[in-house]
Amino acid sequence: MKISVRLLAAALLLCMLSAFVLAGCDLSRKLEVEVQFQKKVEEAKELSFDVELQIRDESGESAIYVCCAQKGEDYAYTFVSPEATSTHYRRLYADGKLYEFMNASSLPIGSYYIEENTPVSADENLLYWVKRNIMAATYALFLVSGTKEDLDGAEVYHYSFSIENNDYHLWYDSKNLVRIQATFRDTDESGAAHEETYTASFTNYRFGDADEAFFKRPEDLKGSGLYAESPISFEDWMKVLDRFSSRAANWMK
Repeated sequence: MKISVRLLAAALLLCMLSAFVLAGCDLSRKLEVEVQFQKKVEEAKELSFDVELQIRDESGESAIYVCCAQKGEDYAYTFVSPEATSTHYRRLYADGKLYEFMNASSLPIGSYYIEENTPVSADENLLYWVKRNIMAATYALFLVSGTKEDLDGAEVYHYSFSIENNDYHLWYDSKNLVRIQATFRDTDESGAAHEETYTASFTNYRFGDADEAFFKRPEDLKGSGLYAESPISFEDWMKVLDRFSSRAANWMK
């Protein structure tokens, strides 16, 4: 039994060493950039960034631009309707609740909706799952080599791999993760094949000093304008957010 255990340990060690050899000379870069980015995300007490989300499937393409911020256990993000950019929306997961806010950009008028008993780990919390399952994970980066590329005029390293017929891509610049893309494939009950591609492009990282405006509760808005409580949620039509959040919550599962 001891010999078998030793042989197994040796085999595992050989596999690990082979993986590092396959990663090639970019190992030091991974330790300096990709691993350090993961560490920054995990250790940040406050974090903010902007992200453009895109979903492409057989029905076409949808996109939305989102500004995200975390402070302690408070997670918040803001966005505008692609069809009515004069209306701003904000989601805040805090205090065991989901606060939704809607206001006009040109007037101090708005409304809010409160959903009780909503944890920050709710599937719909885009920021929580993007941070946990995408930004703070290194995936199989140590098992593949990065390819130097140009992305929007900047030098990046591109990593790609496949898991269970799904394709994953990550792009890092000299400091941060700047883009992720995943293509998911499945077959429905009739045998028809379907494919969806999710892309997120990240900009404007700040590891600290998140804007306090993200975290205002309804009581904090008193005196700053006319805000009324809404009887219904604002975002039933904002399917791109919920679809992306659901995918992020179940990334590589």
